[in-house]
Amino acid sequence: MVSSKAPIWLIDDDEVFHFICNRLLNQYKLNLNFLIYSDAKKAFEVLSNQEIGISNIPDIILLDINMPIMGGWKFLEEFATIKDKLNKNVHIYLITSSIDERDKSKAREIKEVKGYLIKPITGEQIMSILGN
Repeated sequence: MVSSKAPIWLIDDDEVFHFICNRLLNQYKLNLNFLIYSDAKKAFEVLSNQEIGISNIPDIILLDINMPIMGGWKFLEEFATIKDKLNKNVHIYLITSSIDERDKSKAREIKEVKGYLIKPITGEQIMSILGN
């Protein structure tokens, strides 16, 4: 279950997908602190900032695998180096267009990855992630 004040981060470079997610949240009348990062490197920099504060660390990250500059796999590698310093369990859901079994298998090996969802996602999937 998501706490009402902690943000949910979407890290994805696809603006159409940003729109879809916002529309789903509005459709289900979910008033959440939803932050969008188009650049995984920037999101990682914010997350690794020692002064971010526990209330600004997301409960959930929705992460795309394929992005320029820093892809989702690289983000997960970097996340592993700071996760213990966060003092919070962050649940990461990969949301991707990849149906490659190798990607799914790789995702299952990463403890922080709680799910692997194929785009486009549905409102029901969002509700399930949020624990509603």
